Amino acid sequence: GGAGIGGGYAGEGSDITIKAGYVTATGGYDGAGIGGGAGGGGSKIIISNGTVTATGGDGAGDYFGGTGIGRGGYYIENEEPGSTGNQIKGSAVVFAAGGAKTDAHITGFDGGLTSCVLFEGAAGRVYDAPVISMDATIPEGKTLTIEKGQTLTVGSGYTLTNNGVIN
Repeated sequence: GGAGIGGGYAGEGSDITIKAGYVTATGGYDGAGIGGGAGGGGSKIIISNGTVTATGGDGAGDYFGGTGIGRGGYYIENEEPGSTGNQIKGSAVVFAAGGAKTDAHITGFDGGLTSCVLFEGAAGRVYDAPVISMDATIPEGKTLTIEKGQTLTVGSGYTLTNNGVIN
């Protein structure tokens, strides 16, 4: 299947930019939530603000499932599709989950994770010192870890609602 946003079946999903807003993307069978379709890589995906939920499609048959953000699923005996240059920055709050039978929630983030909140599956963490500039909710069943000395600021007029756990 295809990605929720990105490549169709066996297609690459690249040069995708999300600058703001509330975005939800779910991949079809073996497709990434955002990135490559089944068998396709996902590169140069840049999320620079907003609240994004990306869920990979479940693996079907002898295929691994798609990632939340990055590559699509692929046939177990084939080489993993390439994904490079992906970034999350600019105070984005991102929830990424791979589909069933996948081995990763995100791939190809050699471009960086800076000034953001990223949940990979149920586990979330803060990168650098983001200032959230949109309303956001930590859902039930998710845990956000903020390391000692780290800051997470909610901008004036915005709300962070916690229905999960903050450590």
